[in-house]
Amino acid sequence: MKIIVKEGGGKGFRLRLPTGLIMNGLSAIPISAMLRRNGLNISRKQLRTLFRAVKAYKSKHPEWKLIEVRSNGGDFVEIVP
Repeated sequence: MKIIVKEGGGKGFRLRLPTGLIMNGLSAIPISAMLRRNGLNISRKQLRTLFRAVKAYKSKHPEWKLIEVRSNGGDFVEIVP
C-alpha cells in the first residue's frame, strides 16, 4: 500500500506499507473494534471479505487508486493498495 500526502506549496511525504500487513484477518480485529467505538458496526468477517475483494480487484486492475483527493488549496492525498 502506498500513501502519498502533499501539502499546497510545501513538501509532502510517501509511506509504503505491505498491503498484506494492513489488510489481513488479524488486523481486522482492532480495525473492527475501532469502527465500533466510532459508531460503525462492521464485523471482522465483513472486513475480511472487504480486504479480499480489494486485493482481488487490485490484482486485476494494477493502476486502481483506492483514494485520490485534491483540494482547491493544492493539497493532495492518494492511497494505492
